[in-house]
Amino acid sequence: KDDEQTKCLALRAMNGVFISRPRVVLAAEQLGIISYVISERAPPSVQIESLRCWRDILLAEEIRIESGAAKKKMQAQKAISLSKRISGDQDGDSCISGSVLTKHADRLYELTLSKDEKVRQMIIDLIGHLLRQGLINPMATVPH
Repeated sequence: KDDEQTKCLALRAMNGVFISRPRVVLAAEQLGIISYVISERAPPSVQIESLRCWRDILLAEEIRIESGAAKKKMQAQKAISLSKRISGDQDGDSCISGSVLTKHADRLYELTLSKDEKVRQMIIDLIGHLLRQGLINPMATVPH
């Protein structure tokens, strides 16, 4: 649809799904949804909403990890050995959203030059969260 408001509402709905089921992000990536909502073809309101949604996803994941929910879920799985729990690499959901987003890092950097002030504010906020969580290289952000 060409209706911006409908697209923004759809993004908010998808945001809830992405937070509760991180693997769905991969399906959205394969369908090209993520590329579209941050592309130049998307209206500024859709770009702003998508950046807000990504920020919320990253914050929800950070809260999940820091609260210990990720650790409890991993400990509840009997098939995971103690050595694998120590290495921490069995919590695959924790990196899906961040990985998909870092794949689009070049486009995110381009958005810092957007003509729309709100887009620039949201992208700076999102890049700040990506930096704090160690998902992007700080040196890559210096030119932007």
